[in-house]
Amino acid sequence: MMRNKIKNNISSCNNILSCNNISSRYEEMPYSRNENFYIFENQPLSNNPPTMHYHDVIEIGIVTKGSGTFVINDSINHFNKGNVSLIFPGDIHISSSNINDESVWTYILVDINLLINENPHIFSSVSRRLYEGSLPSRIFSPRHSKTVIDYVMRLYREQKENRDDCAEMSAALCAALLIEVSRNYRRSQPPAIVSKSCYEKVGPAIEYIMRCYDTEISARELADMCFLSETHFRRIFKQATGFAPLDYLYRIRISAAKSLLKANTLSVLQISNTVGYHSQSSFNKHFKHYVGITPTEYARNAASARKA
Repeated sequence: MMRNKIKNNISSCNNILSCNNISSRYEEMPYSRNENFYIFENQPLSNNPPTMHYHDVIEIGIVTKGSGTFVINDSINHFNKGNVSLIFPGDIHISSSNINDESVWTYILVDINLLINENPHIFSSVSRRLYEGSLPSRIFSPRHSKTVIDYVMRLYREQKENRDDCAEMSAALCAALLIEVSRNYRRSQPPAIVSKSCYEKVGPAIEYIMRCYDTEISARELADMCFLSETHFRRIFKQATGFAPLDYLYRIRISAAKSLLKANTLSVLQISNTVGYHSQSSFNKHFKHYVGITPTEYARNAASARKA
């Protein structure tokens, strides 16, 4: 039996996850050998997130309310109500709600190693791709990934209803979910391996950006948080994230803006101020640089997609 290390409720997990040392980010979970799935419902996610962390289980997240930003390894993603996250073992991640739009999540934790050991015949191809790193952790939206989300919701309902042969059906649904991801979203090659020590060194800066992207932040301030010279900090930060520090900050701001524009509860000017821009012209310029269209065009497209 593998050692599973997730707390039995996310709130207490968040308190334990407040340290900066990523390599120590494991938590013990009370464990029954016959239980391969654990569900934690209605978990609020503030804009003061826990530190960057990783698990040895698959973490499936269902956004039931709100919006925000989800960083997975070197990928910056925005999320909204109805989206689903799929995080594979070992992938470093951190998430945060948008200011004034706190998100609420339901989590399904899957003990994938035990599940594969008990059902090798239905997980044979998936297990190989899982261990070679070709299955991507990512955010799925209903518009572009309906089949993935359907499998997740069927798995959730199966676990909640706990009917006859629940274990067998849940294993089959999990296998179908992972096969769907493997068929349509598999990486052409495994991601570049970045030492977790790099994330440890710049973790305080990334976490600060996630919490305070709406404030003025300099690379020097971020370097000081990490007890590094600015030159060394810039090099390690880019190695860990793929971006320069301020480029990363702007991408986080734009990610937050995209989810707020999709939520359609604030004006473009209000969103500009909310994500840290002092002028709408600067916001429009940055948004078009990173997204390719203006915030107004993006909001219009999102509104059309909702009506479709």
